[in-house]
Amino acid sequence: MVRTLLIAPFLFVAACAAPPPPPAAPTPPPMDKEAPPPETKTVEVPEPVSKAPVVPTRDEMVRLVPGEGLEAQLENFTKKNYFAAIDELAPELEKAQRGQHGLDEKVQILAMLGQAHDMMGEKDRAAQMYRRVLGEWRRPNALLKRIDKGDAGDEARRQRLFDAFGEALFYLGEQRREGLSELEIPYYAGGEDPKEVSRFVTRDLSQWLGKRDRVIVRAAKEYGRIDDLGEHAPARWRAAAASRIGAMHALALQAMRDLPEGLRTAAGAELEERMQHEEQEARQAYERCREVGDGGGVDDAFTKSCRRWLDANR
Repeated sequence: MVRTLLIAPFLFVAACAAPPPPPAAPTPPPMDKEAPPPETKTVEVPEPVSKAPVVPTRDEMVRLVPGEGLEAQLENFTKKNYFAAIDELAPELEKAQRGQHGLDEKVQILAMLGQAHDMMGEKDRAAQMYRRVLGEWRRPNALLKRIDKGDAGDEARRQRLFDAFGEALFYLGEQRREGLSELEIPYYAGGEDPKEVSRFVTRDLSQWLGKRDRVIVRAAKEYGRIDDLGEHAPARWRAAAASRIGAMHALALQAMRDLPEGLRTAAGAELEERMQHEEQEARQAYERCREVGDGGGVDDAFTKSCRRWLDANR
């Protein structure tokens, strides 16, 4: 009995003791770091090459240094400060008229004055200056004889002389070309009736093209006079003239390309033939521009416009 009493307290204490702690939960594996988003690559989609012509402006043609002691006169053209250019060139022209400048310098001064007046919108005054340049065309023989004798400094003088002649003839072509700005392609307001479409093509469109052709022929005749300078004709003005002739035809072609697709489809072969003619004329002129530029080492805004159109219209 005594033994039983001794065991009972022990059992009671054991029963009242705190239960053993539960086993520790397993440590979860470390979470992976969030994966970075997949690298995105920007794919540049080239813009479609426009087949339309680029028509450079005349002031993109780099001017030659007009002569010794006249280098500073170019700064006003670089800054497009044409009023100051006229103001500073006027006394130099007076010197040239008194024989204090050579003929090559005189015609360069006149050509610069022509461009300055033109850029200021004084077209009549500009034309007057350029015609004065051409008025000196009868006098270069004495200078050319000196060049033939090998005068070391006269090669630059010959270049200045004929560059001014080329610029003046180019400007006369520009005056003729301005008539195209008044000739917008006619608007077609009809439907898809074959008779209406044919009437538009054979009457309205043909009249528009005929007027354009007359302007182009007159302008091309003036531009073509640059070739009359013969072996001394400046390559850059010959190329620029060819570029202008090409652009006149290419602009007509582009205007027809921009006609509503339904009209072009309905017009069929009639319109297609006219477009092919304009494209052929443009291509011939632009190829001549490129040929003259490559042969003369000319790489300016005009020759680049020719190469660009030819590349885009293969």
